[in-house]
Amino acid sequence: MKKLILFLFLSSLTFAQRPYTIRTAYLPEVDYAAILFQPVVTTSGRLQTASGTLSGACSPNGSIRYDGANTGKLCVSGTWTALATGSSGANTALSNLAAVSINASLTPQTTLNLGAQATPWKEIWFYGSGTFASHSFKLTGTPTGHRVITFPDASITVARTDAAQTFTGNQTFTGAILGQGQLDGANGNFSVNGSTGGIVTAAGLQMGSSSSFYWGSRSIITSPADGNIKISDFNGTDFGRLQLGGTTSSYPSIKRSNAALEVRLADDSAYGDIKVRTYLADSTITAGGTTGNQTINKSVGTVNIAAAGTTVTVTNSLVTTSSIVLAVIRTNDSTATLKNVVPGSGSFVITLTAAATAEVSIGFVVIN
Repeated sequence: MKKLILFLFLSSLTFAQRPYTIRTAYLPEVDYAAILFQPVVTTSGRLQTASGTLSGACSPNGSIRYDGANTGKLCVSGTWTALATGSSGANTALSNLAAVSINASLTPQTTLNLGAQATPWKEIWFYGSGTFASHSFKLTGTPTGHRVITFPDASITVARTDAAQTFTGNQTFTGAILGQGQLDGANGNFSVNGSTGGIVTAAGLQMGSSSSFYWGSRSIITSPADGNIKISDFNGTDFGRLQLGGTTSSYPSIKRSNAALEVRLADDSAYGDIKVRTYLADSTITAGGTTGNQTINKSVGTVNIAAAGTTVTVTNSLVTTSSIVLAVIRTNDSTATLKNVVPGSGSFVITLTAAATAEVSIGFVVIN
């Protein structure tokens, strides 16, 4: 059987200017309790706990507050107001948030951040477009200080570091690229900027068979075939100098001059020196028994003058009228001595002072 506890205060009860407190004990078997009061000003009010509503007004003013021990206090220090459920705040189920003004610190704002250095979030989970509660992304890390990660102003896909990635644009690295694998530039270029930047790899720097190593629009190094290396200008049709050690006259260089090589100073101001242990030249040695005039288009060679002979003519495309031709008798002959060697255009003539007693071998060197 339901029980009712009712407290009535008639008009003979007056309120002082200080708060007047009424305490009620909590009884589990009571369905509700009501307090009805009537001050001398003839205005009444009622607190009804069963329905959870508060109505009425009080001229001396009063307020209701609860202290968590299931007791109520009535104080004449405020104004009675009727509360419309959910009209001025969130309800218990939080189902009316669309009509509630939420504290600005709880909503995204142009001046608000999600967390701070002193109060950061530990980890952030994203659902994305997978299966809710089954798929997710976790943003985490193990910082040893305050770190800043900045994303570019673009719609992008974040690259991973543990698998192959395809970059559709040029990638610029301002520091060194340290790698133990392969740099594949088939779909783009690798541009290393900065005076101290570079590519450092323990696995070697490899290019395709038909690819080149070059400096901007300057010199190019290619490999036309296995074992062959070609150094050329950017167009691949010429070559200047290979400077060794420096660029001034204090250093040597190797220069291309048409189909010949020249040893020049690195600044190309003059010829340089060359030292070798043995000078090996392309030569033709005429066999014994073969005498008379010969055609030898080389800078070094030998010819034979028959017994009683005094001259021999050598046709040589390297010789001009300005050439220096050195000749020496290579046979110990009692009468043959060298008189002169006269260069001409495309040939030279060797003449003896006297007729040879026997066949004589003569060697020559052409210098231009």
